[in-house]
Amino acid sequence: MKLINSLLPILVVVGMAVSCEKAGPARPRSIQLVPHVSRVTKATDITTESMEAFTMDIVRDGGSAYVKGMQVKKSGSVWKTYDGTGTVETQYYWLDAVNMNFWGFAPVSMAGTLSLENESPSENPNTMEFDYVLAESVTDQDDLLISYNGENREFTEEDASGERVKKDGVSAKVDIVFHHALSKILFAVSTDDTTFASGTGISAISIVDISKGGNCVATGDLTDMTFAWTPTSETSTYTLETDTDFSTLSSDGDTVWAPGSYTSSGVTYNLYTTREAFYMIPQDLSEAEVKVGVTFTRGTETGTKYIKLNNNWEAGKYYKYKITAQNAIGDIYLACNLIVEDWTDGTTHLDL
Repeated sequence: MKLINSLLPILVVVGMAVSCEKAGPARPRSIQLVPHVSRVTKATDITTESMEAFTMDIVRDGGSAYVKGMQVKKSGSVWKTYDGTGTVETQYYWLDAVNMNFWGFAPVSMAGTLSLENESPSENPNTMEFDYVLAESVTDQDDLLISYNGENREFTEEDASGERVKKDGVSAKVDIVFHHALSKILFAVSTDDTTFASGTGISAISIVDISKGGNCVATGDLTDMTFAWTPTSETSTYTLETDTDFSTLSSDGDTVWAPGSYTSSGVTYNLYTTREAFYMIPQDLSEAEVKVGVTFTRGTETGTKYIKLNNNWEAGKYYKYKITAQNAIGDIYLACNLIVEDWTDGTTHLDL
């Protein structure tokens, strides 16, 4: 699973060189990339420091492409730009006094399928339409990040003789802030308030009959971006194999479940959360027939229980479903308490 910074947007400062036909003493400046993330909260996240690459398209106002598929890759502490193959280091240059729209995409290698429909149309240059299809395997699913910034820089000016010369004090750097386009779904179990007899555990968790893709219109600026998703009617079921006996789960968790805690009525309880996340298309589930299926096991006995989901998944938020169940396989009671944690604004607790 590849997750890129689950709490804060990634800020990447891109410095592009300048190109002008009659620039006098002005000479191109080399690209300089200075990534920055203010803070990190989850050990499994990819931070700016561990992020290795992203792709970028640069589009003139009116939709005319200037650069398509440029790759930006880290080399030591320096970020460098490459051609679309990611193998040939390539310099790119500003167009003087031209409106340029910078669209960034991460990760570079996606298990899901991203298809760009329309970047920077003439009437709304800060808008992009795309289709996205989720990877079938939960362990292959990626966080999808998109960024936008529109810039117009004048690097030259006319001197007294009418010649274009270098204009002092104009920065060639472009701020790029990535935003999460999908919803992240996690599941959690507390052995403090769930009775698990010896040998009882969860072997699988599924999200059933959920849209496997969607069309999205992204509209943004440097600091904010909205994602208007229309899920497809084609659905699929996504399953995470867990194979866990909770009666023997250690305080360190295991390869599937990460240890943690939560507080209720002033009392702190343990909380084991899936290390792998489901990355889903944001959508309103209130009128859909989407269910969570939890398969419990005890010895040779197996039982799967389902609960319908009714909440609204938004882009840029992750949703943690806390599973509680009675001990008996035959009449397992399954309840989900929903915890919504915004990747940028903190935590809100909701009951489902």
